[in-house]
Amino acid sequence: MNWDIETAIDTYRLKAWGDGYFTLNSSGDLCVLMDPENPSQKISLPELVQRLRQQHLQTPLLVRFTDILKHRIVILENSFQQVIKHYQYRGPYFPVYPIKVNQQAQVISSLVQAGSDKFGLEAGSKPELLAVMASLPTNQGLIVCNGYKDREYIRLALMAQKMGHQTFIVIEKLFELDLILKLAQQLGVTPNIGVRVKLCAMGSGNWQNSGGSKSKFGLDAIEFLEVLEKLKAAGASDCFTMLHVHMGSQITDLSHIKICMHEAAQYFRAAQEQGFEINYVDVGGGLGVDYEGTHSTEYCSVNYKLEQYAETVISSLSAICRQYQLQQPNIVTESGRWLTAHHAVLITDVVTVGRKQTHLSPEVRLD
Repeated sequence: MNWDIETAIDTYRLKAWGDGYFTLNSSGDLCVLMDPENPSQKISLPELVQRLRQQHLQTPLLVRFTDILKHRIVILENSFQQVIKHYQYRGPYFPVYPIKVNQQAQVISSLVQAGSDKFGLEAGSKPELLAVMASLPTNQGLIVCNGYKDREYIRLALMAQKMGHQTFIVIEKLFELDLILKLAQQLGVTPNIGVRVKLCAMGSGNWQNSGGSKSKFGLDAIEFLEVLEKLKAAGASDCFTMLHVHMGSQITDLSHIKICMHEAAQYFRAAQEQGFEINYVDVGGGLGVDYEGTHSTEYCSVNYKLEQYAETVISSLSAICRQYQLQQPNIVTESGRWLTAHHAVLITDVVTVGRKQTHLSPEVRLD
């Protein structure tokens, strides 16, 4: 067997799992590409390690390529924009990065700088919200507040709104609604309230239980209707501006995304028909990464491309709005894994080497 560069690329399946960001140069060095469409901009990892050692840095090394982050957010936004144009969808797209995926300041700032004016951040706790407020300009994107919320967390979110941030407090437990309305009245703020519903449909993959009816967070159908009644009784119907769902993390099968989006669209229709003018639908996470490059429904893969995911989200909401003559909502996604998975490389020394035995020894007999 003749061993050459192309054979090595095929053997290690770089094109399959690397999504265009990893290749070999003519010397056989593993290289990282900042932009798959511009192969001249690549960095040899062996050469990089040598330069870092000259600066007295030793392995193991965790190297971040922030240009990859910038490229990811650009193609995410472009993909949704193309689908929106194709379907003549009237609601804009708002990408949101959940900082729990990677809270490094360098990662967050790179995404904020590269994203459009609609790029926002998601917080799942009070400390995360403080970091988000410090990282996102008041004239850019959305702040989505998820997670368990006590009085201090809600107060901080309302203060962020008073400071000029476009902040959404997503109700995930029934008691949160009363707290939000009470504190908002005290602070003189009209809150932007989101309501997270538990979908009966469940995604597929290793983290599928983070969505579905058994999810820790969110309201079931009965609780959802109870929230609607409470909002009406409090004269706060106009505060309900975002419907939030979460299909699960690393959804492997596109057909499950379609089922989840169909159910989410029905919740949107039900709320609209009760007189609530919901401006945003946040479909949460779920956009997966093909780690192993098999384009399958295995836990570490996905059977769809970014463009197919975007089309599924847009087409589901477009169809329900056209069928029932509803206002088309703005669309929000929280695709943190997809944005960051390729940008960092852990480099270590080779500790040991194993050799695969391809032929039986002459002394071995099989009876």
